[in-house]
Amino acid sequence: MSDAITFARPYATAVFESALVSNGLTIWHDWLAKLALVTSDTGFSRVANNPTVDAKKIIELIESIVPAENAEQKNFLTLVVESKRLFMLPQLFVLFERLKGEYEKSMDVEIESAKPLNDEQKASLITALERRLNRKVMPTYSVNETILGGAIIRAGDLVIDGSGRGQLSRLASHLEGNEVCN
Repeated sequence: MSDAITFARPYATAVFESALVSNGLTIWHDWLAKLALVTSDTGFSRVANNPTVDAKKIIELIESIVPAENAEQKNFLTLVVESKRLFMLPQLFVLFERLKGEYEKSMDVEIESAKPLNDEQKASLITALERRLNRKVMPTYSVNETILGGAIIRAGDLVIDGSGRGQLSRLASHLEGNEVCN
């Protein structure tokens, strides 16, 4: 995985800058998302990594599933396939998405709550998160009853654990660390 990130970083930066110049962030984002999904499939990986399948056939296969929308995308796909760097595309997409979010001052946020949140709770939470993160928040919601109440929020590398289970775990750790010996 670290190899994929290492290889993907310069490609992601170059693709992002090119997409920015051509005013094509959304086009590239959507295409890279599909490309990452296809290339992360284990069945596809077996075909793409088969030494008897040439680069031209791999490109044709990919374009039959995820057609390039412009010449730049076709050139990029050719470069990646001929350089045998298909393995990095899922990580490249993640890096591209981060660059796009930083540029647009937006961030995807996962909100996992013990019970479904009503509209007022969602609005209040989003306002507080946008203030704290200084970004527009793009939330996705899920329900997980095992967290015993509250919510867990994931925003990039930041995790805010306000769940009942998390609070109980912190309390137990605190009590274990402060035990009095008789």
